[in-house]
Amino acid sequence: MIKHIFLLFLLMFSSAFSYINIYPTEFNKKVDGQGGLIEYNLYNRTDKNVRYHISLLDSKTDSMASWGEIYPKTLTLKPSEEKTIKLLIKAPKGTKEGEYSAVLNIKEMEVPSLEKVKSKNTSVTILTNFSMEILGYVGAINPNLEITDFGLKKSKKSLEFSGVMENTGKRSGRYNMFLTDSKGNNRYFLGDFTILKNESIQLSDFNQNIKDEKTLKLLPKLNWIFIVDKDNEKVTNKLSI
Repeated sequence: MIKHIFLLFLLMFSSAFSYINIYPTEFNKKVDGQGGLIEYNLYNRTDKNVRYHISLLDSKTDSMASWGEIYPKTLTLKPSEEKTIKLLIKAPKGTKEGEYSAVLNIKEMEVPSLEKVKSKNTSVTILTNFSMEILGYVGAINPNLEITDFGLKKSKKSLEFSGVMENTGKRSGRYNMFLTDSKGNNRYFLGDFTILKNESIQLSDFNQNIKDEKTLKLLPKLNWIFIVDKDNEKVTNKLSI
């Protein structure tokens, strides 16, 4: 499935030994003023104790890694245990307006067994090295969606989209998309997506079959597409079919 479309609520990174399970899988916050604060939940779905080391790494351009504070930086989870890490990113005063990024890095390490400790073999084995790019912004900047050549063909049980959606704004945006009536009362969820600055998405990525009988009965009356900003719940784009 195309990246950014139908974002998973849980990001799982697998290895031959174990996996990292973390939620949420993004940041996308204003980082000037009081800064942007987020809590990430880590889950240990293995049958062993696992230790995690969390850090921020520089991105390739416009890095905000040095502005961040993580607590705790190291934690140990028992099997099936969940714990929270907090990340605060605060831009220095005078930072110019724009979008910035960093890499959230999580190393999953084996907890030495009692036998290893007794044998003084304290070498650490890294099971998984996971990296996730996060974005933040400074100033009163916003994404802006422009949609061209829009079309939607509705059949009895399917939706086929055409056209292109482009973010011409100054930062990335996160959205939900609905098929609805003109007042937005009866909404059928088409998907959620993140679109980067200057990125384009083909609307055909939202093509789908409808199986819900209730929605199928309403389908002839649903002749609008509403795109809603996930950060402020405002409708940013309305498209008539």
